[in-house]
Amino acid sequence: MAMEAVDPHADLLALLAVLRDRALHPPIGTPATQRGIARRAEISTGHLSDLLSGKVKPRPDTAHRLAEAMGADEAEALRAFRLAEGIKDSTANARIARRIRGPHMLKPSPNGFVGRTNDMAALSELTEISGRKHPGRTVTLIVGQPGVGKTWLLRHWTQHKIAKWPDGQLYADVQDLGSVGAVLHRFLLSLGATSRSIPDDPVEQEALYQEKTAGKRLLVALDNVGEADDIEPLLPGDGPSTIVLTSRKRLYGVVSAQNAGVLHLDVLTAEESRDLLIRRIGSARAARDPRGLADLVRICAGLPLALSVVSSRAALNAGWSLAEIVELYLSGSSPVNEVTVFASGYRSFEPGPQFAFRMLGLSIGVDVELDAVASLLAYTPRETRPLLDVLRDNSFLEEPSRGRFRMHEVMRSFAAERAAVELPAGEREIARRRFVEYVLAMAYRGERLLSPERPPITLASPSPGVVHRQHASADAALEWFEANDANLMAVQRFAAARGWHEIVWQLAWSLDNYQYRRGLVGRHDETWRRGLAAADLSGDADAVALARLCLGNIRARRRRHREAIRLLERAREHFATTDDLPNLAQAHRAFGFAWTGVDSVRQREHAKEALRLFRRLDDKAWTAIGLNALGEVYAEQGQYERARTCCEQALELHRQRSNRSGEAAALDSLGIVAEGAGDLDLAVQRFAEAAAVYHDLKNASSEANTLTQLGRLLLSRPGHEEAGRLRLRLALEMYAEQDRVVELESVRRLLDEGDVR
Repeated sequence: MAMEAVDPHADLLALLAVLRDRALHPPIGTPATQRGIARRAEISTGHLSDLLSGKVKPRPDTAHRLAEAMGADEAEALRAFRLAEGIKDSTANARIARRIRGPHMLKPSPNGFVGRTNDMAALSELTEISGRKHPGRTVTLIVGQPGVGKTWLLRHWTQHKIAKWPDGQLYADVQDLGSVGAVLHRFLLSLGATSRSIPDDPVEQEALYQEKTAGKRLLVALDNVGEADDIEPLLPGDGPSTIVLTSRKRLYGVVSAQNAGVLHLDVLTAEESRDLLIRRIGSARAARDPRGLADLVRICAGLPLALSVVSSRAALNAGWSLAEIVELYLSGSSPVNEVTVFASGYRSFEPGPQFAFRMLGLSIGVDVELDAVASLLAYTPRETRPLLDVLRDNSFLEEPSRGRFRMHEVMRSFAAERAAVELPAGEREIARRRFVEYVLAMAYRGERLLSPERPPITLASPSPGVVHRQHASADAALEWFEANDANLMAVQRFAAARGWHEIVWQLAWSLDNYQYRRGLVGRHDETWRRGLAAADLSGDADAVALARLCLGNIRARRRRHREAIRLLERAREHFATTDDLPNLAQAHRAFGFAWTGVDSVRQREHAKEALRLFRRLDDKAWTAIGLNALGEVYAEQGQYERARTCCEQALELHRQRSNRSGEAAALDSLGIVAEGAGDLDLAVQRFAEAAAVYHDLKNASSEANTLTQLGRLLLSRPGHEEAGRLRLRLALEMYAEQDRVVELESVRRLLDEGDVR
């Protein structure tokens, strides 16, 4: 469940409103007056009104006096004091965050955080930041069972201590990103490295990371660490940095090697559990059934996840008494842990929902769609849906959007445990294979709709039980990719770990156009690196050459020329030997990108050869693409008439074939040609037309590039500056979403220069 940021001022106002209402309208005794409250709090009545309305934020001591003046007990007055401290901290931290010199990757503090006062203090002591001293590098491990609140504590604590790390804060969910390499790459980008400057070799990446972090006062927060080996490459260079890890495992290797401090996170206290439940179910309902509330606190045994499950059931069944909620989960007279809470509900299901629950423990990724679950079960979607409805209605499963299902991690662990106990290993493996084959088939069909002109590959027939579904359109395919974005890399990594080499490289091929359109530069490269490794292991020479072609094309567009040329040359040799003309033409086209800015003669010759081969194949779609590529080469070399002729021919061919993606590319190229030739009005028109088509196609990567061209041009023209800034700001937002740091900084410089002018 997503959590919003804490607002201590709003919480304080809510508390003061309750106290004021209680003071002015007591069930017994004499009502207080505004004047009397102000006098006891030692403030004016006007100041009291400003405080209660939220116009003025109180100091902690004022909040404490005011709460006492309205009849608060000791706990309520202390809560008012702490909330006012939180207002002060959040205001100060907001100012500090604006002055941070480096990356600021921290997630917001979660809403509804309760208790953990001692744990917060202990964490500050272990990291040696509780005072004003300036320690050396420290490593601290927060360890605890799933669902105990490790991530919650980490996020809350870091937001309250942000001032301790003026050089920036790095954060990553290691489990979510899937590999140390992905985390390191993201950290390097956040530290100012450009995509081109990040080496491929992991050892060199680590050296660059050490160089960029040495001597700095950074926070490195690593969430959900799986193994001790995940840590070493992510430790910053020598300096006063703070490293905090969370893990379900007791990472003895980290503790030993790094002399790490350890915080064993326990369950919530009974008081904290009670507070959390009351916030979820409402104070009025809790007051009506204090015994039921106490029983719920007892059976949940302080585990935040169990509290969440129980309170969700209570919220969804508002007409039930708390005693009736208790009856659902009681399995004996002693307190139960989360497994007992889950197990009692699990045992109450019919065999069908039990089977679906077990199988969901085998799914891959964050959330899954109905057809993927059906493939996992080897059922039809119609048979699967009622089983998932039962699980959803019993809070064993979430449905954040129609037809997509998600389990909390602890619940999922319980499901995986049931699968391991109740299903044979072979059956589990076959089910996971069906799941992966479903994802591959959907990705492949989506790629064919997004790039119909691309020479296809051939997939093996899927296993029995895999759901077969077609995308309704290219737009629907793109929506599918977007909805499953968080899972696609996880599925490829899983297939690689299982040694399903053919699936790994075919999935890379099937994700190619989507990742390019989205501008997922680093992920695109990673996908094909894994694809090339799998093709090598498969022994399929054609697949190896295709993987080299695709990875070389990516490297060429990233201006990593030597790497691109090395990959493309080996691919070209294979395609020439096997007389594979379509892919040989593609290799020459990619060479045109690889030689850009390095050797203009070779760049032009490869573009010409690609066009010659496309024409020999009598492929009108690729002929148009080849014409446009050659036109761009001519434009770069100042031969604008030749460039215009090629690009206009390409535009006409694309429009004849209703290829809107090619049409947008040709319009963009014609904008470059017009600008180079000095016809700025036509350049603006062409760029605007191209950007509009890219927007319609949801090609965010190319749209951002074209908006940058358009914005830069408008910004330089008197009377069009504001229109230029608007386009550049849009491009800036898109580059930020795509993690394209180099392009983002380039646009920022354009905006800064425009402001100076």
